[in-house]
Amino acid sequence: MKSRGAPEKSESGGGGTPSWHCWENAWGWCGVAYTRKGIRRFTFGEEGMDALARRFAGGGARLIWEKAPPPAVAGAVEQIDGYFDGLLREFSVPLDLEGYTDFTLRVWEAVSGVPYGGTVSYGELARKVGAPGAARAVGRALGANPAPVIIPCHRVIRKNGGLGGFSRGAGWKTRLLEHERKFLWVRRLERA
Repeated sequence: MKSRGAPEKSESGGGGTPSWHCWENAWGWCGVAYTRKGIRRFTFGEEGMDALARRFAGGGARLIWEKAPPPAVAGAVEQIDGYFDGLLREFSVPLDLEGYTDFTLRVWEAVSGVPYGGTVSYGELARKVGAPGAARAVGRALGANPAPVIIPCHRVIRKNGGLGGFSRGAGWKTRLLEHERKFLWVRRLERA
């Protein structure tokens, strides 16, 4: 794993202004923005550090670049890499989701319960959060997900089996679903 930092280092550890850290793995450049409370944002599959920086800057937030993240964030990086390596199925990463609506948080909590390798429809997820008929609102909440993969919004599909939307595009959604299915089979074969 390659890890990179900026020339300027903050001692704050991300109090009010989020810090960010980036690294490269087999899926491209990844980055996390974080505060003392936890991961505030995650992105992956970028072609380089410049593209990663543009994605983070696109949110309009001022970020402080950290070369060496604090231990909790380093643990999150390990979990993320474990997921991409097919070794981790469920995250236990602290998240800072302050500022989102109760409905959005309920949707993210519900989608986090969708098993690795599984899928659920937007309508089914709406029913799970007590809002039958709110499939589009569920889609909007998933579209606002600041931490795709950690909050597994890629596991939500249309009721007809179509992919639906994904913040990183349909290609990435397909790749993530195939990745999970592949490692489900690998685990089953290992147990056989």
